[in-house]
Order: sequence, then structure tokens, then C-alpha cells
Amino acid sequence: MPAQRSVERSAPRSAPRYERVVVAGGSVAGLAAAAAVAPYAEQVCVVERHPEAGTAQASIVPQGGLPHVLLAGGAAALDRLVPGIVRELFERGAAGDTTGPRPCHWWAFGAVRDHVPDLGAELPMASRALVEATLRRRVAALPNVTLLHGTATGLAVADQGVAGLETADGGLPADLVVDGTGRAARGEEWLARAGFRVPERERVPVDVSYTAVDVARDPSDLGGALFAVVQNDAACARIGVALPAEGDRWQVVLGGYFGASAEPSYDGMLGFAGSLPDPAIARLLRNPWVSGVRRHRFPASERTRWDKATLPAGHLVVGDAVASFNPIYGQGMSSAVLQAEALAALLRDGRDRRELTRRHARAARAVAEAPWRVATGADFLYAETRGSRPPGTDRVNRYLARVMRRSADDEVVNLALSRVQNLMARPESLMHPRIAARVLGGGRLRGAAA
Repeated sequence: MPAQRSVERSAPRSAPRYERVVVAGGSVAGLAAAAAVAPYAEQVCVVERHPEAGTAQASIVPQGGLPHVLLAGGAAALDRLVPGIVRELFERGAAGDTTGPRPCHWWAFGAVRDHVPDLGAELPMASRALVEATLRRRVAALPNVTLLHGTATGLAVADQGVAGLETADGGLPADLVVDGTGRAARGEEWLARAGFRVPERERVPVDVSYTAVDVARDPSDLGGALFAVVQNDAACARIGVALPAEGDRWQVVLGGYFGASAEPSYDGMLGFAGSLPDPAIARLLRNPWVSGVRRHRFPASERTRWDKATLPAGHLVVGDAVASFNPIYGQGMSSAVLQAEALAALLRDGRDRRELTRRHARAARAVAEAPWRVATGADFLYAETRGSRPPGTDRVNRYLARVMRRSADDEVVNLALSRVQNLMARPESLMHPRIAARVLGGGRLRGAAA
């Protein structure tokens, strides 16, 4: 049985062994963290407040009804943590089971990119429900992992180190506690009650409203494109995305900044899609609808600077509790998985609890830095966006607009941009002289003003 091929085999014999690790949160971040620590613990307990903690076949997060994507970088990391899971997603209906370039329809800043180059990694496209349920089943099948229903309420701390997780039903002793509770995390409150200084939190308010629906999908839609994006730009603070999902359907979502939103009706969504600068999403919305309409509001991107805090030894944080980005950029699941993989690497190196805590806080912050810069940088296209605007943001955004336009007809730029978007390269790689020369020179850009 594939799920029994535990990552236990990859743990070196000299790796530190923990009697019990408790993970708070049973969605993607917590489950990936459980897979990461399982080779190094006698017992792993995942505590999730959702009543179907161990059996849910759908997403258990508030934004679970929105289209989601496991980016190529995140998919590769997840497959290293849970071998064979990407192939299982394809077997269960995920789209994108092809090699080579992936056709797409990506409108950005006046130009349309018609494919994503071969990234050397698989790109499973499925609903969050399928990804989450598959990961939950695989992690629950590991012989030393138990999924429990419960509500985390605090940290038990002794001698400046964690002693366990407090829950509404009592305490769970632990050598390590991993907080994967997401945007609803109360980790700062837990630390304050334990006598530790609360870390600083950064916030970039954007007030984006999302309206989503599933429609029937035909492989010939949009000329055979695997997915479609009509990106927001300085002139239009609206966005539309269509991603394929199991069951021959498109997951379509429309987003509007600063309170603008599509009404949850056929006419309302079609009218909103018609206001976008490219008709691709409006065309898809004319396909038969196969689900009800879901709505979600995202008030702000947030990140907590755990890397600057003094934490009790053995306290680790992953996922949205580290940084939560505007979900339209599709980076959340992949960032969480990459943070979990960073934890596995540190455990493999044999760090003691205190050093593990310090180093993972820095590693998780480093993983989240790239998607944070991508998401908040794009959000700072608008004067209405509040928060700490990094110096040079406007200049960087002008350059990135040129990158996106050039990617429509320059394969080298397209590959460099696609690697950044899939969390396989850092944003600064787009500033490399080899890329910058192609972006800034070589004739008029598609979509540029005359």
C-alpha cells in the first residue's frame, strides 16, 4: 500500500528521536508538517478542531471553496515528503498530467502568454478538497500518526521549552509543538500567557472580495488552455482565474479589490467578468454551471515575525500562521509545504530543540519571503493599499509589468517568470543581467503603449 511507504526510511540513524510531537491544525500546513516530523518521532498527534478531523473528504478551511493550485515547487516538495502523492492526485482526477509546456491563457499588462514552459516538475491541478483529503488520508496512514478532534488553547511551557499543547479537553505532553492553525492562529496569545514577548506582525490591507463557481469544462475550451488568468493591473483592480479540477470542471473565481465584488448570480458574475480587460473568463462563465456560488473575503495579507521573537524551545510555526498572502496568487499551499520540508531538513541535520526552533523560524520566514513580495508587491499597484510600502516598489512594479509583457514572446523570460511564479526561483532572479537585457531591450513590447 503506497501510504505505508513511510518517509521513516529516509531518517538517518543518528537523527534525534522525539517521544511525541503535537501538531495543531489539520489542514495542508499541519498535515505536511506531520509528514515532515513523522520519521523523527515515536508518536505524532495532529489536533484539529473541525469535527471530522480524521475523515473529512473536503477542505476544512474557510477559503476551501475557492480555486486552489499546488504550484510546481510545492508539488515537488510534497512528493518528497509523501512519496507518490502527486501521481495519486492524477489518478484521482487532477488535470495537468502532461510533460513539456503547458498551454494557458494568461493576460497581463496588455499581452497574452499562451504557455508555461517545461519546468521539469509536475503540475497537478485539482480542487483544494482533493489535495487536502488525499494528503489527510496518506498522513493518517503513517503508523505513528494519529489525527485527533480537539481545540488548541495554549502552550504548556517548562524551563523555557515547550512541554505540550493545551486543549479544551486537557493537555497533550510533547517534545515539539507545531502551530499550523492558519490565519486563526492564536500563537501570539499563547506566548504572552507563557511569559514570552509577542512577535511583531505586518499587515497589508487590500479588502479583496471573491466570488467563485464551478462550470463544465471541455478540453477544447480557450483553444485547449490548461488554465486561464486575467490579471489585475494599475488600471483595473479586478482579476479573474479559471483552473481545471477533477470531474471535468473549471473552478472560476472573480476578485475585486477595496470592496468591489461580483454579485453571486449568473448575470452578476458575467457582468463582472465582462469588465475585465480580456474576455476569456466571461466566455467560460457561459458554460453550464455545475455548482452553487461561493464567496470569500480576504481583508489583508499578514505575516508574523517569528524569526525575530524569542520562542520556547520546541515551538515551531508553519503555514498561514507564518504568512498569509492574497489567495489569488495561489501560493498558500505551496508555501506551507515548503516550510514543512525546511523543517524536515533541519530535523535530518540533528538540531537540538532550541537550535531547531531558531533555525526553523528563519527558514520558514525565508520560504514565505518570496510569495510575500510577489503578493504584496502586486497589491501595492494601488494607492489605496495600506501598509509598509517597501522602498522602490513602484519602480519594481513597472519592471515586472515589462517582464510579464515580454514573457508573451520571449521563451527565456517566460521560463524565468514561470519559475518564480511556481516558487522554484526567487523574485530577484528576474533582475539577473541576462533576463534584464531581454526585458529592457530588443524592440517594442507587446501591449506597450505607442
